[in-house]
Amino acid sequence: MARKQVVALAGSLLLAMILLLVVPIPFLGPDGYQALASGVQAAGVIITLGFIGIEMNQSRATSRARAQADLDEIARRDEERSRGRRQATLEFARSTLDYRYSNWEALPEDFDRGAVESMVNEFIAGREQRTLGRVLEYLGLLETLCTGIKLDIYDARTLYELYGGRVVATAQNYGLFIAWRRDLLGKKSLYVELESQAAEFERWTRLDA
Repeated sequence: MARKQVVALAGSLLLAMILLLVVPIPFLGPDGYQALASGVQAAGVIITLGFIGIEMNQSRATSRARAQADLDEIARRDEERSRGRRQATLEFARSTLDYRYSNWEALPEDFDRGAVESMVNEFIAGREQRTLGRVLEYLGLLETLCTGIKLDIYDARTLYELYGGRVVATAQNYGLFIAWRRDLLGKKSLYVELESQAAEFERWTRLDA
């Protein structure tokens, strides 16, 4: 029953109850009068229940609307945060690529395992130090990117789409360099996030194949 109908019926019932109280009905005997009063009372109960039902439905509808509004707001904030993470990832990855390209002639191609290992062997033998700082800075940038992903600052999928193959190749082909630096400095935690993210990207590549 609609709220307007319940209100109209309640008004009619109230009028009937007032009439019963103030206007005698000659043709009704005591039993008839009692029956009519009981009927009016029963109708009052029904209308009261109708009001309660309407209020409950409205309360449920309001609660559902509020819950949906909260979910929509959470979704909006999540999307804004995800967009911000993707943008931050693009910017940092772009600066990392810019650094790599600025050292294109000084460092071997990341995908060329033989050339990378040859350079690293020169580092280990102490015969080449000029490019060591550039390698350290480059790998440091990649490690920072991957650490940012672990900390949920940067977006892994964005980095994968932009830079995934190079991250995997660098982590693999610089494996000798990474092992050497860990032993040299006694820090087993060096470049662990780079290696971990590279392994994850490699798994994604297999799944996408």
